[in-house]
Amino acid sequence: MLKEQKGKSSKNISPNSLQNPTDPDATYHKKGKKKHIGYSTNLIEKFDDKHRMIEGYDLQKNTYSDQKFAKDTIKKLDKGTTALIDGAYFSEEINKKAKGKGIKMIPTNLAGGGKNSNGNKFEIDEKEHLVKKCPSGHKTIHSTFKEGSYRAHFNKKHCSSCPLRKDCPVVEQKKSYLFKVSEKT
Repeated sequence: MLKEQKGKSSKNISPNSLQNPTDPDATYHKKGKKKHIGYSTNLIEKFDDKHRMIEGYDLQKNTYSDQKFAKDTIKKLDKGTTALIDGAYFSEEINKKAKGKGIKMIPTNLAGGGKNSNGNKFEIDEKEHLVKKCPSGHKTIHSTFKEGSYRAHFNKKHCSSCPLRKDCPVVEQKKSYLFKVSEKT
């Protein structure tokens, strides 16, 4: 007589365990409420006001953290580079390493992806600790500074129809659009 076998609880299975016999390097990772099997990719994109180009990429097991990708990327960037990064890539340690190499890190309020290419074009008065204007020249409705972060609200009528909106890090909220950025940039 055969004895019934019971599988392990998902909490007892390593993320590095075999996920697919045809792809033994694929790993399991849960980020937020989403489950992922496979790999993680990090892209390095260069851009100016008119052009965008993917300059590099890195493919790792999906248990590879955003912080590890950030450390790897700093090694590849040139002195004088301004790096607009997903918020999950930023930490004080990573910022210190970047500054030591002459790289300016600008983290967005977005962790897990986002539109960041105009994040460094917001007008910020560092003495008054206020965000003054967006890249299109619109003034804030309200701006605050707390615990090292700037928060600024912009009028929906301006942001909704803005030609720079597709590349802007603001997040739509009920009554306004919100821009957040760390002082550590």
